Amino acid sequence: MVKSIIGWGAPNKQDTASAHGEALGEDEVKAAKKFYGWLYGWPEDKQFYVPDGVMQHFADGFGACGKKLYAGWVERFKAYEKSNPARAKEAWEMLETKLPDGWESAIPTFEADEKGLATRDSSSKVVNALAHRIPWLIGGAADLSPSTKTNLKFDGAGSFGADDYAGRNLHFGIREHGMGSVANGLALSDMMCAYASTLLIFSDYMKPPIRLSAIMEVPVIYVFTHDSIGVGEDGPTHQPIEQLAALRAVSGLMLLRSADANEVGEACRVALSHNKEPSCIVLTCQPLPTFDRKKYASAEGTRRVRARRCRRRQETRSHPDGDRQRSAAVHRGLRKAQERRHRGACGVDAVLGYLRKAGRHVQGIRAARRRACARFRRAGRDARLGPLHGSPGFADRHAYVRRVRAAQGAQNQVRLHAGKGL
Repeated sequence: MVKSIIGWGAPNKQDTASAHGEALGEDEVKAAKKFYGWLYGWPEDKQFYVPDGVMQHFADGFGACGKKLYAGWVERFKAYEKSNPARAKEAWEMLETKLPDGWESAIPTFEADEKGLATRDSSSKVVNALAHRIPWLIGGAADLSPSTKTNLKFDGAGSFGADDYAGRNLHFGIREHGMGSVANGLALSDMMCAYASTLLIFSDYMKPPIRLSAIMEVPVIYVFTHDSIGVGEDGPTHQPIEQLAALRAVSGLMLLRSADANEVGEACRVALSHNKEPSCIVLTCQPLPTFDRKKYASAEGTRRVRARRCRRRQETRSHPDGDRQRSAAVHRGLRKAQERRHRGACGVDAVLGYLRKAGRHVQGIRAARRRACARFRRAGRDARLGPLHGSPGFADRHAYVRRVRAAQGAQNQVRLHAGKGL
């Protein structure tokens, strides 16, 4: 045990809270320099003082040693380039934070399937294919790799440990905070593509390293599974509700929430292409239908990044509401599109036509509300407070707001599937 005194040497502020939360001030700094003077001989009146001889001392020691070691490294690497040019090229790509040529061709594609598969399963296939092509893609899970499906299974992947530094799978144990910190360290080396995975609900445990990833602008990839607002077999303690909103609020963090298997591949492409920004890939454990890309827009629409008008804030949404939260209006529109193939209209056009009618209905709601507000204002009442009591069709103001937002969300979803972006 070591006893410490905060602010030791500042005679009037040591061992007080002000030594922690406030600047010492000019007089207290001088007093502290006077206290330390008997140890170091610091002059009290000089600021940012570097004594004579310090620079030369470091140059003769660390500087000379570093110069010698670097020159030796350069010579050895030149010899390595001659004996093993392919590996040397990979080393330069790592040092320059580049990805191998043709790495994108490793991303698998998935055929249309009404039954589909869980996006954590498609993510497993995509990550394994990419890791096989990118030797410096490394990561793991917080004791949950069988659940997050992020384990690398190809020959030679192995597990990193005291006896095997070549392993690609990192086993962090139940340590989400530590896992995020290790991933940040790997990314800060400028040589590794690091990913870390756990359940979405447990992202709260690693919020500090996630936020630091965004502040430091390091391209860590966070993989979160079990995205659902439903209560699963583990009960409400494992039920993610507010986690998405919290992650979206982190400035400089990119959130990708895929709606089918092919969008997972595009999400991984986007995440690996950003070398100055961390990413969150949010996945499901429930099967999702794989869309027919001959009928709907290409999954490449996932790469459309919508910039928010706030400091370094970007969010990529492959589907605005992700798993099990598709708007009822979109489902009705898709059913009508399949039933109404007359006049040669394609499915998306039919949905858009249906939603245009819904939009006109919403405009009618807005017009009625404006008229009701005008009546209340004339009566000397503030219509912005409370429900609209005088309008029998719109008595519940909050229900009105929900209807408008649902229609707007449905329109946004279909525009994305049509490849038109937001």
